[in-house]
Amino acid sequence: MTTEYYCLYKVDDNGKWKTVIVFNNPPRNIKDLGNKLKSVLKCSVTVRKKYIIIDKYVLEYRIARIIEEYITARSRPKVYRFLT
Repeated sequence: MTTEYYCLYKVDDNGKWKTVIVFNNPPRNIKDLGNKLKSVLKCSVTVRKKYIIIDKYVLEYRIARIIEEYITARSRPKVYRFLT
């Protein structure tokens, strides 16, 4: 199952740019992804069911890098070590 997304940009009434990430197939923990974006980009992030709103203009390749890093870190197989 792949995560498909695209970026939209809009300007609010005050003239501030916002970046909207819309997911066709959102990851399970979209709130965790929102927290990751918030910590990396150091700005306000709003998370909804199928989209994330970032309160500043962020280039798409930068968002893609963060999302890919998040998804690959989550999908890595976990190895449990049992002590004998």
